[in-house]
Amino acid sequence: MNKEQILNYLRNVKAKYAQEGFLIQALFGSYSRDDATEKSDIDILVEATPEFASKYGFKSFERIRQIQSELSNALGVHVDLADRTGMGKTGKKFIIDRALYV
Repeated sequence: MNKEQILNYLRNVKAKYAQEGFLIQALFGSYSRDDATEKSDIDILVEATPEFASKYGFKSFERIRQIQSELSNALGVHVDLADRTGMGKTGKKFIIDRALYV
């Protein structure tokens, strides 16, 4: 799996999850920098909107874990999700500014 394959996959599934209010925004980390190893995971910047929280309520966390599992299974590599809204200044500086948006 390489950066372009991951980005293409994310572009293809982005609308599916957006219907739920779960926004897939960008790839970041080692795969985005082309320095991933066989031990690397795939880091994806996301946003769970207020609509997502309203739809799922307390089950929002469970649904996010399901989405993470779906993405991991489809890509064949463990996926980590980072929610944009919970990032501090450091996260914004090192993740948001360097991410590859889909």
